[in-house]
Amino acid sequence: MSLFYKKSRDIFFYNRQVSKGWYFMLRFLIRGAVGTGCISLISFVLTLFGIVIPIGMNVITFFSCAFLGFPGILLVYGLYFVQMYV
Repeated sequence: MSLFYKKSRDIFFYNRQVSKGWYFMLRFLIRGAVGTGCISLISFVLTLFGIVIPIGMNVITFFSCAFLGFPGILLVYGLYFVQMYV
């Protein structure tokens, strides 16, 4: 095994790990934006039926949707209902 081959292999795997990091970061941001949009859409639809649920859009809401996905949206609504009725 030559020294050139070892260095090129290390650079290849390093670049692969960096690109994976960017992929996960982009997926995280997209999932957070979609989750926040879903919360807005759900709130809009519920207000059309006369049900007002004031869920605030903030960093905590964004991160819960980004980390958990759809269960994060359910978590936000579940916490609101617990706060409202308990």
